[in-house]
Amino acid sequence: MSDSLDDAADDSLNGLWRWPALAGAAALAGEDLHCALGIWGKVHGAASDYRWIARSPGFGAGCPDLHRYLRIGAEDRAVRTTAWRVPWAAAPDYFAIGTYPSRALDAAGRGAVLEKWVLHWRRPQPGFPVALAAAALLPVVAQGDDGPWWDRVGEGDWQRPDYALGLDLYPPVRLDRAGLERVIAAGIESLLAALDQPRLAAVYAGLLAGSRPVLPRGLQRPLPPGALAALLLPLSPAQAERRSLCAWVPATLIDPRDLGRNWDLAGTQDAGPGPDPAPEHQELGALLAAALYARDPGLLTAQGPGARASRPRAGGTPALPEAPGLHPHPRLHLEPTAPERPALRYLHEFADSINLRRLDLARLAADLAAPAAWPPMAPNEDPAGHPLIRWIAVLQERRPAGADAADWAFKIDQLRAAALFVLPHPDTLDLVGLPQDQRVPALLAALAADPAAVGGHLAAHGAPVLRRLLEHSRACPDASLVSDLRTWMRRWLAATGNPDLTRALSDLL
Repeated sequence: MSDSLDDAADDSLNGLWRWPALAGAAALAGEDLHCALGIWGKVHGAASDYRWIARSPGFGAGCPDLHRYLRIGAEDRAVRTTAWRVPWAAAPDYFAIGTYPSRALDAAGRGAVLEKWVLHWRRPQPGFPVALAAAALLPVVAQGDDGPWWDRVGEGDWQRPDYALGLDLYPPVRLDRAGLERVIAAGIESLLAALDQPRLAAVYAGLLAGSRPVLPRGLQRPLPPGALAALLLPLSPAQAERRSLCAWVPATLIDPRDLGRNWDLAGTQDAGPGPDPAPEHQELGALLAAALYARDPGLLTAQGPGARASRPRAGGTPALPEAPGLHPHPRLHLEPTAPERPALRYLHEFADSINLRRLDLARLAADLAAPAAWPPMAPNEDPAGHPLIRWIAVLQERRPAGADAADWAFKIDQLRAAALFVLPHPDTLDLVGLPQDQRVPALLAALAADPAAVGGHLAAHGAPVLRRLLEHSRACPDASLVSDLRTWMRRWLAATGNPDLTRALSDLL
């Protein structure tokens, strides 16, 4: 009897991986998600308003005005809740957000301050199941607090609006299969406990119809983080990767039009009725809700009367395709990096993978922190023969068919910035040139390294080249990125103890 119960439990857990939004997810168990952490709120005792208090390397890079895109209404109530924000442009940047009451009092002694813990995750490749990342990261941010910065508040230069405390590299989040199964299974149960089947069907109908925001009716409290992730499960992978979800709006007054700028779904109490979706969206929404209530993803592809909702309809209405696996990840087949060059592992993957467009500073930081990573270039090595320089040359000569020219140039610019940092030499700048896109500062890759670990290696460029790299970096339109780079350079100069170099660069810092 107990064996049959155990088998039934195993079948139930294995069935979790059959939900459409988790297509290909089971094969990723044991891998790591690389993230950067940012903390948004008010600094205790400071006169400044809401700001980024602390950031780890790579947080928010390439995402100007990030706080606007992560805003959840008026944010005038200190509530513990979570949210999942998808990219707002053609980018791989996803954000798991946890909000909570802060201990901070502003300069006037006012409390009731909302603080946000934000994990910035860059999707490593098209086809990576976004719902899997949501299930892994939302429970993490739900436990966020002010621990990373509270005891360091005296270190900050809080008069500078663009300043933030530097945090250590955020540890990878392991995709533990058993842990994810518990999160997903519990998330489904908590979602069904919060919304009866007709209301859940209405939620899906609104999401499929593109209503922004969908305000679920009947909620009395924030959806748990697992429930927020579970909402994505019956959607197709393409639908799931485009839905921004907020478990609860931390605001006294609810402005749907304002919320709709950032969120597809927003939880709140006593939500009024929304617009009626078209009948086909209501039919498909009912199917998705029924599948969740039956705890059976097989209903979404079963043959029979309900299968009509999964077939394409006239007029281009959304269909629910059978869940595909991960897309192929085509490569250029660049020469591999040698084992004795650990700093190049991720750079090789980035250069070689045709579909990768955004350099993941958290992945690069993990390589640069490895033993023997510094220096990435051997003493007296000619940079002209270095693998990274050769990879850049290949990418310049071989843009793949179908690759957008501007996207490909952006990728090459990021590799240029990587070379300018990891290959300090008087000839490197002449070999690769400066990044042509101002969004890519020449010193971008510095944010992936500990200034003390870099030591005097970067000085091998010489002061004139370093000035050019700094001047180029200062022209980046992302003010927070420029601020981080200037802070990094000041810390690096302090670590090197080179007074001549400090004098040569100080006017740019």
